[in-house]
Amino acid sequence: MRNYYENDIRMLRSNIRGELLRIKHVNDITSKMFNINLQEILLQKNVLYEIKLWLEPLPDKSLPNIKIKKQLLELLNGMNLITKNDLLKSDIGKIVNFYAQNMKESYEVRSLASSIIKKWKLVVIKEERS
Repeated sequence: MRNYYENDIRMLRSNIRGELLRIKHVNDITSKMFNINLQEILLQKNVLYEIKLWLEPLPDKSLPNIKIKKQLLELLNGMNLITKNDLLKSDIGKIVNFYAQNMKESYEVRSLASSIIKKWKLVVIKEERS
């Protein structure tokens, strides 16, 4: 994920035209991450931080392509092994909350992001009670 991200940023900064690798490969990446056995390993390797990078605004302050946002938010919504520690380590909650509250964002993206935030709040509350 990091290689695709860095390559796309270089292309954007150099004004090179072409298909962004993140858009080209987001389907493959998300389909692999839906594998529950792989999720635990990826969470240990801080994959949430990589997802956060993909969701953050680009150097020109534009937001990522809608396909990237929707697929990564759907992935996050389907990941059930995320812990409070994972959230704190990656700092992903800030960008997901941004999408939940951004009225310029599509309804689908805002709704998905809101659902994720609610889910993560329950994770944090549950872990704090334990």
